[in-house]
Amino acid sequence: MVGVRGSSIAGYKLRHYPSGRVTQFVGSVCGGEWDQLLLRAASWQNDSALVSACQLACSSLTGLAMQRPRNRQGFTLVEVMVVVVIIGVLGTLAAYGVRKYIGSARASEAAAVLNSIRGAEEVYHQDTFQYLDVSQGTFDNLHPSVPPGAFKRNWAGDGDHPPTTHNFRQLGVEVAGPVSFSYGVVAGRAGDAFPVMPTQKTAAQFNFPAAAAGDFYVALAKADFNGDGKFSYVVTHSLTQELYSENDGQ
Repeated sequence: MVGVRGSSIAGYKLRHYPSGRVTQFVGSVCGGEWDQLLLRAASWQNDSALVSACQLACSSLTGLAMQRPRNRQGFTLVEVMVVVVIIGVLGTLAAYGVRKYIGSARASEAAAVLNSIRGAEEVYHQDTFQYLDVSQGTFDNLHPSVPPGAFKRNWAGDGDHPPTTHNFRQLGVEVAGPVSFSYGVVAGRAGDAFPVMPTQKTAAQFNFPAAAAGDFYVALAKADFNGDGKFSYVVTHSLTQELYSENDGQ
C-alpha cells in the first residue's frame, strides 16, 4: 500500500516527535508494518478506544493486502477508505498529544507560581512571625482579578483589585509576562477559621479543621480555559508540600 514516497511523507510529518519514536514510526512505515505502527502509537496515549480503532484498521488493511492480485494497478474505493481511517486515527493521536502538551505547560506555570508564593510566604513569616493575607480572607480577591480564559492575561497591569495587587508586590511575587491562571493567598493566625474553598471537592480533599492550630496560608490558582464557566484549580497550603489540582484542562 505504501511505498518509498509514502514513507518519506510519514517521516516528514513525524519530524517533531521525540527521536526514539521517529525511529520506531519510520521503521514501521518503511517495513510496511502498519499494524505495529498504529498499535504502538495508540499505546503511547493509553487510549483503549484508539487501540480498538487501530486494530480494526489494521485487520481491514491486512485482509485487503492478502486479497489484492499482485499484477493489478490502482486502488479500490475500500482501500482508499482504509487509508483515510488510518490517517484519521493518526490525526486524532496528534491532536490528543497537543492538548496534553498544552495542559502540561499550563500546570507547570501554576506549580511554579504557587511554589514562588510558598517560598515568599515562608520568608515573610520569618521576618514578621505571620503569613501575609494577600487576598484579605477570601478567594474572591485574585490577581489578575478576572481569571484568564482561552488567552493569557498580563500579570502586571491587569489586576483591578488594588489591595491584592499591592500585597503580591509586598510579598515579592512577580511574574514576567502573561499568565494562564489567577492567583490568591488567604492567611491567618492560630484560632482563625480556614478560608472557604471554591468547591466541595477541594474542601473535602484538605478537610481543614474548624480552627487553625497555628499560623497558616492557603494559596490557590484559578482558570477557565474553555470559557464555559467550569474552572480549573490548583491549591496548596502551609501544612503540605503537595499541590492539588481539580478539573484539569477546564
